[in-house]
Amino acid sequence: MKTNYGIIAYTIVNKEHPRMSILHFCGYEESPTTEDFLNLTSELNTDEEFGLVGRIGVDVFLLEASPIIVKHFAADIERATTK
Repeated sequence: MKTNYGIIAYTIVNKEHPRMSILHFCGYEESPTTEDFLNLTSELNTDEEFGLVGRIGVDVFLLEASPIIVKHFAADIERATTK
């Protein structure tokens, strides 16, 4: 699968000088749909493996990843899967 799009789970850190901290990236071959967002929200809110149970919509939010973020994570995924 080629990662062309993505959804990030992020939080804002440092209230004085806000910056986004990406906590999770989920890659997609096709542009993510509303259903993809709903499925990821459910998975992150219920699967303790991600450490985000109950945080989605409270202090962690989902957003479609920008092309730069997708490129960064796609390169990481490629490196990890070709070793």
